[in-house]
Amino acid sequence: MSEQTLKTLLPALDMAAFERNQDGAFQPLTPAPAWFARMANDTTFPFLGHILEEAAMFWQRGTVGTEEFGPCAEVDPSGKEFHYKVLAVTADARQYLVFQLDPGTDRMRVVLQKVRNEALSAERDSASHEAVVATMRATNQEIKDLLRTLVLSELTPEQRESINSLAAKCVDQMGGVTRLINATIPHV
Repeated sequence: MSEQTLKTLLPALDMAAFERNQDGAFQPLTPAPAWFARMANDTTFPFLGHILEEAAMFWQRGTVGTEEFGPCAEVDPSGKEFHYKVLAVTADARQYLVFQLDPGTDRMRVVLQKVRNEALSAERDSASHEAVVATMRATNQEIKDLLRTLVLSELTPEQRESINSLAAKCVDQMGGVTRLINATIPHV
């Protein structure tokens, strides 16, 4: 692959590539893509911290291949966070450091946030359902207590019959309300 092809291809793939010199300094192989330009001001890459140390250990082993680090996160000038991966590469006895934009991490973050929001919504729905059921049970108990008090008081047979009829209707109504709540409010 020609040098000109690399200079076109790597930035188009949102990749910044640097070759590591014998003294440990890095030389850019291509112009940096827009997302990386601000970070390329200091080619000693102080923002990499321990990643650069681990990459140096990889290069010292002399193994041909790559070792990936990341995802890493930075903030662009507009304040938006973006993610990238860093690859240490050894090929043909040469050492490279490659930075690659990682949109997969951003997509994963969006999916995880959606799942979290849905879980919180389900939790709120569950709490609402439990509050309605608790209120319904408390009201049901109050009605039972009131009817029990009425039954124990001195009533005529006609009044007792009316109370018993009312109690049966209350039990039917509470059963209907319970079925309605269970059918319309999702359980978690």
